[in-house]
Amino acid sequence: MAKIAHQFSYPLKSTFWRSAIDEQNHALIGELRDENTRTVSFVSVNFETGEVKTLLQEEDWWVEMSAVFGGKIYLGVFEESKAGEKKGVKCYTADEGRLLWENNEFSLLEVVDEGLFCQLNDAERYFLVDFESGNVHKEASEHDEFDIIKSPVVKVPFQYNESSVHFETIKTFMRELEGMEVVQVIDYLEHAGFIFISCYIYKDNFLSNWLFIYDDEGNKWHQDCLIEKTKGVGLDPFFLYEDKVVYTKDKTLITVFKIENE
Repeated sequence: MAKIAHQFSYPLKSTFWRSAIDEQNHALIGELRDENTRTVSFVSVNFETGEVKTLLQEEDWWVEMSAVFGGKIYLGVFEESKAGEKKGVKCYTADEGRLLWENNEFSLLEVVDEGLFCQLNDAERYFLVDFESGNVHKEASEHDEFDIIKSPVVKVPFQYNESSVHFETIKTFMRELEGMEVVQVIDYLEHAGFIFISCYIYKDNFLSNWLFIYDDEGNKWHQDCLIEKTKGVGLDPFFLYEDKVVYTKDKTLITVFKIENE
């Protein structure tokens, strides 16, 4: 029979924004944003050891993590005056946060088998760019067909809203087991003999987001309040990667559990 156990938790200094898997270093790369200082930083969380390293800090607020591949982090740079319009790419090593190259003439559209598929800023011209150097391989076309590099496989829950019959079934289950009146949406996943449920309840005119983990016999292995007070619901409050269960608490505490087979 499988069991699930807490592996590690780590407090963050700013808000967890998004993440990606670094397969080469078996780590989670997290993008953190500090609204007060308007800075963006990136951390690496080793799945096995729990070691957390701050890789780099960007003084420019208008950057985001576009891709992680081959032990590298690719950041998209945006125009401050034109919301959502990309203007450049920066490439860092995922293990040390060392800048390898940057280019403000094109923006990253996709990671493909032949390189980075990029578009020249303010023009309908496309290029394949080398992963390592940032140099242009050759000119390309938006109609060219390439094999897109797929992200590492992570399992995310199904989300059911109040109109779904599955929502009503799980809502009844939670009322009977926990005495909770679940509202709006439920995130649900079954894996390796465990049931993962993220749900919302009303508390003091706000929503409170909870995570519960049961085995397939209905025994509870873990529960945690992910967000104490929020005004809206979100997507993918947790995910599974290999034998790890990953989530954040209040967007400032990374928590990892491990599924172990006896």
